[in-house]
Amino acid sequence: MSTYKLTFSVNGTRSEQIVKANSSIDAKKLVQMQYANQRITFYSVVRIN
Repeated sequence: MSTYKLTFSVNGTRSEQIVKANSSIDAKKLVQMQYANQRITFYSVVRIN
């Protein structure tokens, strides 16, 4: 499992979050589940370990 830093916006508000996931795709899915039914735009996903 790796740690990922995601930069994204939720309904136009920019945010960063650090999550642990097996892949960058899984990291995005975790954020999407957290903000269900919101408009999310991902800017970057970076593995930090």
